[in-house]
Amino acid sequence: MELRCFSHSSFLITLDSGVTACSFVNPKQAVPMHYNTFDDVNAEPLEFKNRLENNHETKRINCQVLEFGQEINLP
Repeated sequence: MELRCFSHSSFLITLDSGVTACSFVNPKQAVPMHYNTFDDVNAEPLEFKNRLENNHETKRINCQVLEFGQEINLP
């Protein structure tokens, strides 16, 4: 299942909203995308991963931060 969230400002969600969404959806895996693509979309994907790992509701979610061009296989 893929979760895509949109807001009225940048069509992407913030780190806090991403963590909240993960706590509601409870996915097995999360992969941050589309960060640092535009001036108003500045985010640090490792911060998102750390927030997931340090939140009691989301710490079991496997968050993978990919390098540009890196690919993964999802089950």
